[in-house]
Amino acid sequence: MFRSGIMALSISVLLLAACSHKEDKMQSQLDTIRVLVKQSALMAAQAACSAPESRPDMIKASVTMLRRGMGGPEMEMIHKMMGQMPDSNNKSTAMKPSMSGDMSGGNAADMQMHVDIHDAGEDVFDLLDALGGSKSPTCADVQAVQLAASAALMREWSGPYMQPVQKQLNKRSTDFISPQRPDTVRQLAQALGRI
Repeated sequence: MFRSGIMALSISVLLLAACSHKEDKMQSQLDTIRVLVKQSALMAAQAACSAPESRPDMIKASVTMLRRGMGGPEMEMIHKMMGQMPDSNNKSTAMKPSMSGDMSGGNAADMQMHVDIHDAGEDVFDLLDALGGSKSPTCADVQAVQLAASAALMREWSGPYMQPVQKQLNKRSTDFISPQRPDTVRQLAQALGRI
């Protein structure tokens, strides 16, 4: 009786440790992808303000960074941990649960962050598409994205000096989000506030 109780307790402790390790590992992967998406968004905004001869280089750099984040080993690991596989019915980054997996690979906050990262990544791609179009957002248009991406990057570090500056950038970003700005700009600036 005593031995079976110790065995059950040992199994419970091992299961809790495994779940905690899995959540820590997922959090680490999400952190990496989140930074890559933020950096890509900042480069996309910089592309809008670049000289015509360097704009294609900045767009390419942003696309490269974004693809690395959205399609790299960290995202692949997260999808495996979540028991998901790519949706083969369309070419987007939308995901569907795999037949063999479940959604127990992380906590609710991790799941929401995963969704928010995908949304922000799609919004960066939309801005990059718009930059190559005939009605490209101007440098003035993308100020909200520049501020929101900078604030989002500052959130990666804590400290008494960082938080006030990050809050001020957030406020300025919100001030620049207006109905006169292109949808791609407004949506990305708001998405960056969630990651």
